Amino acid sequence: DFVRHLGGARVTSCKSGKDRTGMSISFEEARLIRSHFQLSIDDFDRILYLLRLHGVRVQNAKKNVGKPIFAFNKFQSAMLPQIYRPPPAVANSAVVS
Repeated sequence: DFVRHLGGARVTSCKSGKDRTGMSISFEEARLIRSHFQLSIDDFDRILYLLRLHGVRVQNAKKNVGKPIFAFNKFQSAMLPQIYRPPPAVANSAVVS
């Protein structure tokens, strides 16, 4: 927020630009939406979930690996901070019915 206030920008990119980057960018997008529209934390959580489930970052992952999933197994997801964990439906370890 401080850097944005000074007119700066933030750049995030992991090795492939899809998994950790997707989690970070969707978090930033949800933060910006929350601050712009003054939403509650429950609304923030819902927006973050929906961005990760249906947003452009999961489509980027689909273009890279052929499936709309983020390449985190259960162990990797558990090691991520809670705010950076993908929804189970779009995590590599998810069982799709």
